[in-house]
Amino acid sequence: MAAVNAPPAAVRWHAQLNHLEQANLIRLASAVPDLAYLFRHALIHDSIYSTLVRADRRLLHRAAGEVLEALLAGREAPAELAPQLARHFEEAADH
Repeated sequence: MAAVNAPPAAVRWHAQLNHLEQANLIRLASAVPDLAYLFRHALIHDSIYSTLVRADRRLLHRAAGEVLEALLAGREAPAELAPQLARHFEEAADH
C-alpha cells in the first residue's frame, strides 16, 4: 500500500534501485536511519560514471549536495560528510 501513495518519482527510483540490485550492480548498505546503496565494485561505479554526459554529472552532483544540505538543515554536519559535500559542489561547478 505504501507504494500506491508514494509520489511517482519515488516509485520510479524504487523500481530502478530494485533493477540494479537484481542485476548485482549495487547492494543495500543500510536501511536505517536512511536507505543507502553501494556499487558492488569500484570498476562498476567508474564505468557507469564515465558514461554520463558532463552536464548530467554536474546536475546529479548539485542535486546530491543540495539533498545532503537539506537533510542536515539545522543540525551540525558530521565531520565525515564535509568531504562529500565539498566534492559534490566542486563537481557541480561549471569550470
